[in-house]
Amino acid sequence: MSVENRFDSEALKWDSKPETVQSSQAFFEALVKRIPELSKSDAKLTFLDLGCGTGLLSQRLAGCEGVAKVVGVDTSDGMISMFNAKQDTVPGGQKMKGFVKLLEDPNDSVLEGEKFDFAVVHLALHHIPNMASVVKTLAGTLKPGGKVVLSDFENDGQHALRFHPASKHHDVERHGVTKEEMQSIIQQADLKDIVVENSFSLDKTVDGKAEPFPFLLGQGTKRS
Repeated sequence: MSVENRFDSEALKWDSKPETVQSSQAFFEALVKRIPELSKSDAKLTFLDLGCGTGLLSQRLAGCEGVAKVVGVDTSDGMISMFNAKQDTVPGGQKMKGFVKLLEDPNDSVLEGEKFDFAVVHLALHHIPNMASVVKTLAGTLKPGGKVVLSDFENDGQHALRFHPASKHHDVERHGVTKEEMQSIIQQADLKDIVVENSFSLDKTVDGKAEPFPFLLGQGTKRS
């Protein structure tokens, strides 16, 4: 089964997975700490959410007073169907719009010429063959001074192999991301003010018991 088909089949139950919901909430809280404008009604921030899934992160962003629009892109039809269904069911849902797309061009027509204040990626980098290319594309979607913000579990050695069950190892490109890798892919996109840091720890059930997995957050700002 391809990665896209696996996510299509999992889309209906995606929002009922506690760890998936918890990780999206934790990344959202990390963003709130770093973006005070999210609570300011006159900010009118725009977000691009790449690998948006069912919109667990996007719906939280759309519910913020300071957010005007959240565009989600994902390669899974099933995930985007769930994403767009939230337009009528979650607070701020009318601000959300999702597209089935493998985004490779910052000027892709699905973006309708929009340039964004923030481009975010949560728990998708470990599925992407060429991370640097994707981050360059995201940098191209930003307004001057806009930011790319990346989030994924940290490749901290053998322990990271346990984040996914062995039955799903063939569906991932890598087992998390190292600090050095995240720093490098942001640098290659010619972004400035780069910060890579540990953001939160997620307790995930492995072999019947909860284990903590550290997450990284990396950000860089588009030059004016």
